[in-house]
Amino acid sequence: MSKFENILKDIKSIKIQGATNVALAGIKAFLIRPDEKSAKEILSTRPTEPLMQNSIGFLLNSKNPKKDSKKLFSYIKNSKKKIAKKGAKLIKNDMNIYSHCHSSSVIEILKQAKKNKKKFVVYTTEVEPLLQGRKTAKELSKAGIKVIIGPDLAAAQLLKKCDLFLFGADAFLKKGVANKIGTSTLCKIAKDHNIPRYSCGISLKFTEQVKIEKRNSREVWDEREKNIEVENIAFDLTKKDLLSGVISEIGVLSYTQFFEKSQEKIQRLLGSPSEVMKINKKLGIQKQKEIIKKQKEEKQKELKQIKEKLKQKRLEEKRLKQIKKEKIKKEKQLSKEKKKIEIAKKKQEKILRKNTKETRKDILKKPQTVKKIKYIEDLEIEKHTHKSLDDKILILNKISKQFFNEVFGFSENDNFDYLLREFKKLKQKKCSDFCNEMIRLHYSKTDLTREKVNFLMNNLIKLINSKKSKLKVIQN
Repeated sequence: MSKFENILKDIKSIKIQGATNVALAGIKAFLIRPDEKSAKEILSTRPTEPLMQNSIGFLLNSKNPKKDSKKLFSYIKNSKKKIAKKGAKLIKNDMNIYSHCHSSSVIEILKQAKKNKKKFVVYTTEVEPLLQGRKTAKELSKAGIKVIIGPDLAAAQLLKKCDLFLFGADAFLKKGVANKIGTSTLCKIAKDHNIPRYSCGISLKFTEQVKIEKRNSREVWDEREKNIEVENIAFDLTKKDLLSGVISEIGVLSYTQFFEKSQEKIQRLLGSPSEVMKINKKLGIQKQKEIIKKQKEEKQKELKQIKEKLKQKRLEEKRLKQIKKEKIKKEKQLSKEKKKIEIAKKKQEKILRKNTKETRKDILKKPQTVKKIKYIEDLEIEKHTHKSLDDKILILNKISKQFFNEVFGFSENDNFDYLLREFKKLKQKKCSDFCNEMIRLHYSKTDLTREKVNFLMNNLIKLINSKKSKLKVIQN
């Protein structure tokens, strides 16, 4: 980015503030590119800055822009000093002074009053959306001046505490002063409370007409919502009747006196005011129309984007609703299927329990064939072996469960607690008694002896013998 473009960017983004500073920056940019096209670009950055317009118009018409620019620089800087000295005389000890927004002329007046060893307090507000009041407060604080700052909505309450109201000027017109939005309202309040009101600025800020600038709405609120339109009006016009006077390089004068003398001053310094205005109109008004047109196009584009976003949002919401609806539908279907499965499972279990009972009853009625298992012989052999007690118990468990499996249809993995309950239901007393004995055996391992294990083996042999009518033992 070139130096010229950087200056323009700083002016447009309000990095350079105050009409005087803006004008000086505009002159510097023009000297880099001294042509009509560049002049239009410079003036388009801040349409409500006649000091810059008058200066650029004068230089564009000049035969020697470099020499005349030095003359302008010198006049503007000297004027600032004169304004500071003349304005400082209005400030007395123990005064409360109200300042609005950021004006380099007002700041210089207050600094000069401080140098004159005057004791005073400055009141101001933040000045939204760009918080220019904070910048003023910081600059004054660095100069050792006490500042009390409040929110914009507290402006009336703060102003009522003050003895003097000083503010800048972006443009002087025949009918009044164009300055930061809120100036006109504050002047009305100050007038109602008999507080003197002075606009401070160089006489070269005079112009026949000015565009009240509307800045980018995103400075106020960068969000976009349907049915919400953001207005960012940067300036207002304070009628001359609301002013006590103007503090300029010419002096502290009433508005009518200032108007007459400023015309003479412009004629002497820049040439005929009407000639300057013609150049300004040629450069500025045409450009302003282009800016307005561009702003309208941008606004339409922005509205189109908002509509598109809202459309996309509605489609997305519709899609999400549909997904949610389908999800709920699937959940309901799954829930129904789950219930059906549970009902079917319960029915199946009921049938199975019924069939199991019937099967076991049938088993008791019908003789069963036990293949190649010699229960009684095995038990008799085991009684007389010298195996460990644990091994004997394992064999007893195995043979008894094989027997119950073949005769009653129980699983070999069923424990004796379960078998006991089932035998009680089937009213098999001997089997129940045997299971009971086996359970006791497991719970009294400390008192376990070979005699007890052999006793249980005898009981199992008796149990097998009692079922001989139902059991057919096949020898190997």
